[in-house]
Amino acid sequence: MWQSADAVGAGPRPSASSRQKPGRLCWGPEVRALAVYLMDRQHLPLERTAELLADLLGANVSTGWLCQVQAEAGAKLVPFVGTLKDLLKDAQVVHADETGTRVRTSKRWVHTLSTNLLALLAVHPERGAKALEDIGVLGDYIGVVVHDGWSSYDMYERVTHAQCGAHLIRHLRPVGETPDYSIWCAQMVKVLLDAKHESESAAARGETRVPPKIANRICSRYHDALDVAFALLPDGDKPKRRYTGGWSTKQRAAWNLATRMRVHAPDVLRLLQNTAVPMDNNIAERSLWMVKLHDKISGSFRSDEGAQAFATIRSYLQTAALHGESRLAVLRQLFVDGPWLPAAGAT
Repeated sequence: MWQSADAVGAGPRPSASSRQKPGRLCWGPEVRALAVYLMDRQHLPLERTAELLADLLGANVSTGWLCQVQAEAGAKLVPFVGTLKDLLKDAQVVHADETGTRVRTSKRWVHTLSTNLLALLAVHPERGAKALEDIGVLGDYIGVVVHDGWSSYDMYERVTHAQCGAHLIRHLRPVGETPDYSIWCAQMVKVLLDAKHESESAAARGETRVPPKIANRICSRYHDALDVAFALLPDGDKPKRRYTGGWSTKQRAAWNLATRMRVHAPDVLRLLQNTAVPMDNNIAERSLWMVKLHDKISGSFRSDEGAQAFATIRSYLQTAALHGESRLAVLRQLFVDGPWLPAAGAT
């Protein structure tokens, strides 16, 4: 039961006639766990968290104390983050993505590396290569990385790349709104969805790859659609500068997308060769949804340290939830015995 008696070291309340000042309250694991849960799971702003704790438990805490307990939770999770990174390095398939957030008025990036059972989030001032190096997982990774085609991932040559087909479909649809390009875009969307269906069907049969005859047919249709795309574009190379004549904005968009899909065709069609690779990058996107929700409800972070503590705690809560653990229970364990850790081999 959540009670204000969770205060540690308070002792009995002095009588009205007592001249001794009451001892300083030191809130115990129940209140600390609930405070972190409200801030980092329910995304309440600091002021509303303090108000709720006072109204519900009679725990009159300050916003400064809430920042302190959040930082304490982040510090206690150092062993968890180390374990999480080691497990990610051993995963067969890792999903990567990033999204923007703000610390006061400055732009920051929240990066994620996730699997079906693991979710690592980290905040960095940069979006690209420096951030990925500092996170420190992909440099030692040799499995498959599913991503949205962001060029910074290309620097990892030891990994096998897979591009998110859902992102490509989102790019194909606006290009296909131009009548000249509607046919090849519709063809390509159908190819990608058929590839998804065949990969999932093969996986359901226990097969690690799509049968070669089916895979080759899909690959042929993929390149046929690209041939149609390039046949519809003007002859010659795309002009290097925009608005210099010769190419319209819509032609440039079609050329950019078709070129990308031709250059990275093996990555787009990776799911045919490895049925453990999904067509989309939803696993990574789900890890970042809560960041956007936090921004919407609580606004920008107040410090880089607070933003990183939030990302670390979110990593802990999301990974625990993926293993069927109670988020509130693992937070209480964090303040009592230390962090809950995923089992060895969990990927």
